[in-house]
Amino acid sequence: MPLADKFHLSAGHLSVLFKKETGLTISDFVKNLRMKKAKEMLQDPTIKIYEVAERVGLQTPAYFTYQFKKNESCTYSRNTFPK
Repeated sequence: MPLADKFHLSAGHLSVLFKKETGLTISDFVKNLRMKKAKEMLQDPTIKIYEVAERVGLQTPAYFTYQFKKNESCTYSRNTFPK
């Protein structure tokens, strides 16, 4: 069930309300959540990149790396986000 349907709103109206309240689009909000979770997982050296990508809902490790660099303005490194 689409998110807008759960709140009995049109998708467009939900998007406008969400942006007004948070300052972010729904897509940007979800992307930020994914990257936050990814940064947490990257602190664990036993978790492989493909596992991080899979767990945050991105299709491939290459796409994860692309999105990570785009969102964080740096390339991935285990030392980027020390504990």
